[in-house]
Amino acid sequence: MEEVSLSEVVAGLSPLEREVWEYICTSGKVTADELRSINPAYLGAVGKLVSLGLVERERLPWITYFYPVIDILGEEV
Repeated sequence: MEEVSLSEVVAGLSPLEREVWEYICTSGKVTADELRSINPAYLGAVGKLVSLGLVERERLPWITYFYPVIDILGEEV
């Protein structure tokens, strides 16, 4: 498998996905309800961020959190 740089991954994000990633990075930890209240499309975009490994999902019985794995500066959180 070919290794891909963070800049290449970020370059492949749609404007909406990048906006969501930046919001999660600056907020630290957000809930699914918080993302939904800002823009319902954020929940769709966050799925790709999880699959790319930029964001982690933590599911509890009553709430779902998202938090950054790699921040905007490219450093692991």
